[in-house]
Order: sequence, then structure tokens, then C-alpha cells
Amino acid sequence: MANPFIQSHIKTLPIFARLTPEQLDWLTEAFQVLRFDSGKIVFQQGRPTQGMFVVVDGRGVLTQSGPDGVERHTGSLSDNQYINEAALFAEGVESSTLRVTEASVILFLSRQRLDVLFELHPEIEPNLVVQQRQFQPAAKPSFPGQRANETALMIFRRHPWVFLRRTWLPVLLMIVLLLLASTMPAPLLIAAFTGLAFVLPGGMMLYFYLEWHNDRVVITDQRVIREERVITTLRTTVSEVPLERVHEVNAILPPYDPFARLFNYGAIFIKTAGDAGNVTLTFVPNPRQVQEVIFTNRKRYQELAEQQQRVAIRGDIEKILGPIIGAKPQSGPMSLSTTPDTAAGVGAAVDSAADAPPLGASLLPFQTRYVNEKGETVYRKHIAIWWQHMSLPLLLIAGSLIALVLTFINVIEPSLRAISIPGGLAGLAVGIIGCFWVDWDWRNDMYIVGDRTVTLIHRRPLWLQNQNDQILLSQVDSVVASSGGLFDNLLGMGDVRISLVGGDKGSEKVFERVPQPEQIQAEISSRQARTKAQIEEVDTRRQREAIAEYLTAYHETLTRNSPTGAINASAAPPPTVNPTPPAAPVPRPLRDGSRPPGVPRILPDSSSDTDSDSGNY
Repeated sequence: MANPFIQSHIKTLPIFARLTPEQLDWLTEAFQVLRFDSGKIVFQQGRPTQGMFVVVDGRGVLTQSGPDGVERHTGSLSDNQYINEAALFAEGVESSTLRVTEASVILFLSRQRLDVLFELHPEIEPNLVVQQRQFQPAAKPSFPGQRANETALMIFRRHPWVFLRRTWLPVLLMIVLLLLASTMPAPLLIAAFTGLAFVLPGGMMLYFYLEWHNDRVVITDQRVIREERVITTLRTTVSEVPLERVHEVNAILPPYDPFARLFNYGAIFIKTAGDAGNVTLTFVPNPRQVQEVIFTNRKRYQELAEQQQRVAIRGDIEKILGPIIGAKPQSGPMSLSTTPDTAAGVGAAVDSAADAPPLGASLLPFQTRYVNEKGETVYRKHIAIWWQHMSLPLLLIAGSLIALVLTFINVIEPSLRAISIPGGLAGLAVGIIGCFWVDWDWRNDMYIVGDRTVTLIHRRPLWLQNQNDQILLSQVDSVVASSGGLFDNLLGMGDVRISLVGGDKGSEKVFERVPQPEQIQAEISSRQARTKAQIEEVDTRRQREAIAEYLTAYHETLTRNSPTGAINASAAPPPTVNPTPPAAPVPRPLRDGSRPPGVPRILPDSSSDTDSDSGNY
């Protein structure tokens, strides 16, 4: 049966005005009821759209962060208003952030649930009316692996001088070949040398250009990414450093390179907590500007986090002090909710599900990537490593079987059967043991990426080795994915190196010979960012709860001490901790040494300590 509470609030919306009562009942069952405390974020700018939101009770504000990082008010929502109805029909990116300013009840209809409803009842879709579009269309990513909430600030390659400075060699080769062509006696030789004069230098120019063009640096509002590709060795290396790990950025112009000052290029040294995570960028155009972008954005990132924390704390204070400052009183106990943001949880669940393969994949015998029961992604080495190590035992088994078959069909001389039969059986046994050993070795070498830890497991049969190396994601300094050689590139195989905070070069943790190393790098990076946000949310919530306890105690004290039980905000003195009581006036003695009338005689008292708790509240 349809929920009458939900139905009473959606049947009057213009988008559902043409639905029949039966269709409205079906649609009602697809809605979810969400509750948000003051200061909570319903959806955030730059995140993928999830669906339509209907405000039943409460109020929210829409803000938009510009390129300068300043948030600007763009609108507001109140009772019986809705937003993002176009997100029900197409993917997109939120153009604003919706933050509730007082406790709110919001109805949420996700695009996924509506799609399922359309499959069951296709007659609903033609009766829906979309009147406006309140989000930006999904933009094409600026670079591979860009996150949904990530903004690319700078994408640049090394200075063009890297390419131009090498053009002297093909130009010289062209001149030499043209001079040789002019000295040739036969027309055929002249044509051959003339052709070589353009083909060889042209090929060299193309190679130099591609070597320059394939390398680039991406600076986003969250990390610094460097991509390097070498054509001759077919090696690809992608390294990234989160902005919060950057401790120092140095921009240096080469002192003995006059072209560096002429063309304004230099080197950028990005230092982290460990030497293994340091990154050096050479031939960077306008290095001072790149240095300023990294540091300015890192500072802006911290200021934005602090601003969001202040807004959340301010909302909680207004909620608790509502009766004092004359705001709308809150029902129920005055405490902060420890439940994470509902909408944020929906988005995180969608992102996590998109990043990981299905759980059933773990049942496949040669699966190199699957999700375990804890939600962690488990990686094994590439299946080509299994075949490479399995080839020798399989050849031994095949040779032993051939020897035994030839023996039993009397192809081998009878005098050699005393050797071929035991040798074939022994080779068959050794080959089977070798296959078991190789399969065990490959299957029990695992790399597990979780929300809090990264685990490297190496096991050998017969308990010869059982090594578990576990590191915290919060200790990861930088992640580098690399692959090289024709064989590795054809199979999509490579290594992932993880450097730790404070680690030296050579101490990196390595995922060896894994499939799609860049995807593993992206998952480690995204899980690290998600874990960092969760830890910060927990710390912020604890701070807010501590503030709430103090404010609640203050509020209860004022209520208890008030004679009428009511609180006058203007008359209530500001709270103080351990206030010092004013000193009593000391009566002056009369000229004859006697005491004034009404003043008792003060006797010495050894226990004259004051009660230090008298000022507590």
C-alpha cells in the first residue's frame, strides 16, 4: 500500500500532475524519506546527480563555489519545493551545493529506482513533465581517471623548447643528404638521396614531437599527477601526490642555462614527508606560476574544509541555543546526530559500487580482481605470470606422458624400458607437484585494498613462507603505476609502487606484475581520499558533540537558575569558566582603633581556602 504521507506531498507537484491514481501509487513506493539536521549537505557541487529532492519540511540554501574558491548564495528551498527533476532522465553534474539550514524532511527519488519503475510500468514515463533543468550536463573528463568531484586547474606539458632544441639533428641530416644528392651522377641515386633527405629527418622530427607530447602534468584541486611515456621502451609511468601530502614546493631556474631565462622554464621540486614520494618536474613552463597554483590551491582546500566545519558547528549551536536566542525550539533531547549524511552516503555507495567488480567474481578460478566479503578489492598477479611459471611443469608432464605412451606401444627399445618407465613416472609426479606449487604460489599472492588498509600477502606451500604486510591508507604518501615493454603493454601488465610517509627510496611497497596498474593506482587514490574525508568527518563530529555538551549544560544551568523557568537572552550573562568573585570591601578602622558598628570581628582561620568549584557551571 502506498505511503499516504509521501503521496500527499508529491501529488500536487507539476511534474506528476498527469499521473493517474494508480500510477501515482506505483511512483510513491519508489520515493525515500530522508531526514537532515541543520548544516548537513544534501548534495554537493561537482558530484554526479542522483535524482530529484522534494522538501517536505525545513529550509535549505543553494551555494556555488566559483573559480576563486568563494562560496556564493544562489538560491533557497523551503516547504513543498523540489529540485533536480531533470536528473531523473539523464546523468549530469550538480552545479550547486544544497545545505539545509534547519532540521528538514526531504523526499528523494533516485534515477535508478525510476528506471526500474519504467521497466515495470512503461506507461508512467509519457505522463511525466520536466519543466526545467537545474544541473550542468555531464562534462567530458579533462584527463583519464578524473574524479567526479575533482576540478582540473592546470594541464601542461614540458616547455616546447624540449622538442625544439633537438630539431638541429634532423635539420643537419637533411642538409647533408641534400648535399650528397646533388653530387650523385645517376638520376636514380639523386631521387633516392632526396627522398631520404625528407623521410629520415621527418621521422626523427615526429619521434621527438611524440616524446614531448606524450608527457604531461595535471594539477587539480586534490592532487598533482605526472604522466611519462617513453616510446622506445614502451614504458608508461603515472605518479600522483595528494595536495595534503605536499610539504614544500621549490621553483628553480637552471643557473647555467641561458635559454631558461629567455623562454621562462625551470624545474619544480615537490617534497613530501618521505624521500620516496618526492616528485621532480623538469622544463616546466612558467615555474613560478605553477608553484603558486599548487600552494594557493592547497591553502584554499584547507580553508574550504575549515569553512564547512564552521558552518556545521554554527548550525549545531543555533539548534541547541534556539530557545535562548529566540529561534524555533527543537523538540526532543538537545544532542547532535551521529548518523552520517544520508545523501553523502548514497553518493559514496554509488561510487564504491562503480569502482569495484561484483562480489560473485571471486568464484571464478582464475579471477585476478574481485571483492571479498569485507568489501575490499583483492588483486592477484596477471594470469600471464601463472602461464609463464606453469610452462616448465606442463612441458615436463607432456614429455613424461609421451615417454610412457611410446614405451607401452613398443616404440622404445626393450632395453630402454627399465629407464623410460621409472623416468616417465617420476617426471609425471614432479610435473604434477610443480603445477600444484606454481598454482598455489600464484593464487596465494594477493594484494588487498580496503577502506583503511592495504595488505600484501605472500604465501608458499608447506609453510615455507607466510608473509602479511599491512599498511594504513593514511600513511600512504604517493602512488606510482608503471608498465614497460611490448609484452607488458599488450597484456596491460605492470607494477604499482606505494611510498609511505617518512619512507626512503627503496622502501616502497610494490604490487608486482598486476593487471591494469593504473586502475589499481586510481582505486588506492580514491579510497585514500574517501577515508580521509571520513576521518575528518568523525573528528569534526566529535568536536561538535563536545561543544554541544557544553552548550547543553549551560542551557540547563540557566533554565534551572531562572526564577520563572524562562530564559531572557538579553539578560542572560555570557558564560564564564571559573569566574573570580569580586573582592569584598575592607572596612577601615576608626581613629581610636575600634570597629565600626555592625562589623563583626574577624578571627584568624587556618582553613581559609575558597571553593574553587563555585564558579563552575
